[in-house]
Amino acid sequence: MKERTMELESEQDIFETRKEIVDDFQKREATKRNEPEFIIAAREAQNCIREHDFKFSPVLNLHRPAEGVAFTAFGATPAPFSLVKVDAINAYWRELSAQKILYIDSPNEQLPKWSFRDAPLITLEHPDRQELGLPMIQAISLRARVLIEAGFIRPYKKMEQILDLVESSREKRKTATVIYKNEVTGDLHRMALRYLTKSFSETRLPLALQICYETNDPEIRSKEVFTRLKKHFKIDYIPYDEQRNCRGIILNSFMIYPRDERELTSIRSCLRKNPRILADFQIPKVEVWSKSSLILTDLDDPKNSPVVVTHKLLESGRLMNCHRDVEVSKDKPAMIVECWFDEKHPTGRPDNYDPYMKQMKEVSTLYDLKERITTTFNSKKKFKIFLEKPVDYHRMPWVWLCSAKIKGKSIGEEIEGQWIKRTYGFPVSPCDDEYGDSMSLDAHSD
Repeated sequence: MKERTMELESEQDIFETRKEIVDDFQKREATKRNEPEFIIAAREAQNCIREHDFKFSPVLNLHRPAEGVAFTAFGATPAPFSLVKVDAINAYWRELSAQKILYIDSPNEQLPKWSFRDAPLITLEHPDRQELGLPMIQAISLRARVLIEAGFIRPYKKMEQILDLVESSREKRKTATVIYKNEVTGDLHRMALRYLTKSFSETRLPLALQICYETNDPEIRSKEVFTRLKKHFKIDYIPYDEQRNCRGIILNSFMIYPRDERELTSIRSCLRKNPRILADFQIPKVEVWSKSSLILTDLDDPKNSPVVVTHKLLESGRLMNCHRDVEVSKDKPAMIVECWFDEKHPTGRPDNYDPYMKQMKEVSTLYDLKERITTTFNSKKKFKIFLEKPVDYHRMPWVWLCSAKIKGKSIGEEIEGQWIKRTYGFPVSPCDDEYGDSMSLDAHSD
């Protein structure tokens, strides 16, 4: 533990030294950037980082010098630096708006297993994560534990608290951040709380339950099943929708929309206690699934898949408020990049929405694309992902609309028109409402 502490302190010293150099550059006026004094300072800073392969992203991108090369004030190429756009200035980290291209040279290792699963998404590391991000993540985790012990970080207990947090963040036009404790390892993670509505400006969705059933009679339709079940609910009126697959075929499933939490709990309890409630009508089993439009996405580790927010998760006490000392900010940014392959996604108001609403009609499309990526690209032929534009820079600066090509074919064009919007979030399994950890997004599909 002592050795690790010394290592973190050493990393912090390097971090502070870097910041001092950056601050010094930022104080200089733009009109003086071509003066000899400034060029000398830039080359001196470049030589200072000979031992550290840092990429500065404030006013300058400093290029690491070749070994054995001595620079003078008016030395030859390579140039010691290149200027960064004003809107991409950050005293600590490379801004993604200045990065523009991400490279993958080992797809089998760098692509998370859950990427390209049922949405046109690849989640990657922030370009600075390995060199500077990991010490920051460790420091954030240690600070969060101290704040938990001091009582400044506490668990959320009720879903109403989560919805109030979402509403407050929506008004501020930002994404809420929470602390999530892994049930197995006990690790603390900064997670983005995402509320999947039709647009960022929409407030709350109606309550919903998905009813699935088995039948021995192929002539039985979902409306008839719904009518029989409604008699057991003892409810005069409740909205109902048939469920169809991507080809328009009616499924043995339908949606109902309770008026309030009490009505939802009553219906769910009725069906879970007696799944054979319609056995006399050649329907041997009825199953009920809750729907959750709230998910958590990891902000610091791309390998962690999203988690659906459920009542059981809140009861476990592992979802907590994020203190301002550890929340996402300019000096503590998210260490992941979400790459969404849909350049036509709306980015202006009021049509913009969270891209996690997207769901592929045929999951096999993405399996094929991922297979082609892993077999086509390697360390000699890197996979390039171009960062085109952020979905909503103020709300989620780590979420980008991207483009890429496989053997000359655009990924965006190949999957265009092959996705639909999710209906009222993700299904939550019956067991998850009763016990166990939150489910992954790919644990169930409609």
